[in-house]
Amino acid sequence: MKSKKITLQLPMSIFMLVIVVLGCFAITYFSGVKPIFYLILIPAIFLTVQITALFHEFGHYLATKKSGFEVYYFKFSCFTVDKYGNKRFKISFFNKHLGEMRFYPKEDGRYSQNLERSLKGGLKGNLIVAVILNVCLALSLIGVFGQVASLYVSVALSFSPYALYALLINAIPWFHPENDGSQIKRLKDSEEERQAIDNLYAIQKQLFDGKTYEEIPIGYFNVGASVSEDVKTFLTVYALRRAIESGDLSTADIIANALESQNFSEEEIFYELLYWYVLSENEQKINEYSSILSFTSNTNEPVVFRALLSYAKYRKDEDYFNVAKPTAIKVCKETRLNKGDALYNLKLIERL
Repeated sequence: MKSKKITLQLPMSIFMLVIVVLGCFAITYFSGVKPIFYLILIPAIFLTVQITALFHEFGHYLATKKSGFEVYYFKFSCFTVDKYGNKRFKISFFNKHLGEMRFYPKEDGRYSQNLERSLKGGLKGNLIVAVILNVCLALSLIGVFGQVASLYVSVALSFSPYALYALLINAIPWFHPENDGSQIKRLKDSEEERQAIDNLYAIQKQLFDGKTYEEIPIGYFNVGASVSEDVKTFLTVYALRRAIESGDLSTADIIANALESQNFSEEEIFYELLYWYVLSENEQKINEYSSILSFTSNTNEPVVFRALLSYAKYRKDEDYFNVAKPTAIKVCKETRLNKGDALYNLKLIERL
């Protein structure tokens, strides 16, 4: 039954979106405006999508702030605010997502409950914008704004049902295994998921307070079998770092093999595994993972520096190693955000 749902969810969401688009054109057609005013649809569709995404992300933001987390990175459309970046405010027109937010816990405890509140905040934002846009659309269709104005307002708001579509796609667990609704459902249904989330944020809290992985009690790194893939992957990476830092190479090898069997796309995990395979002198894996270096876009991250330096040493590239190592040490010492992780990277870089 599960595989059937996964197979159907993409066609179903596409079908819903097609219905929304057809409804948009139907409203425009039956409104009676002249065809030249169909051009209003171009900015109308763009603005509806942007406004819907803004309410969703801002709902997450407000709920996250109220839940004891510190939001240090907020991206919407082409705008990015990065509290600890080299530039606090950036504009970029080549973003993968309409919105993105990164945060860490400032207060101890209740992490899984606070995360649930944060997730619900995005859904509340979706609900608010869906109600506002579609109520205004309904009022314009019945002529509340006057005969002429209602015609053009109905065209301008004709894509408003998209906000309802976005709400359903985000809220119903059936549509996507990692949407807000799915994560909320897992937190409600699974004690293992709640415990894993509590462990994950407890580790992050201690890292941001300046502890390294080895200094954090090992019990926080345990993860249950039924935990969601993303949470399991992060805890596994943290466990690998703890084993490497403490010099427990046999455990690190077991964890690295377990990590390989998981699905991940985060670049930092590739760098971590490359470092481990250089450390363990696994030539086959080194050749496999070194390809990530050709896609390196941000060499100012401590984990990237560590991978580059370890690979340079493996290749006996002394010139690069001698020039880059002091810079890497400086970057680690000057890191303001994740101090514990920076200290961990500094410790391993100084061992090279």
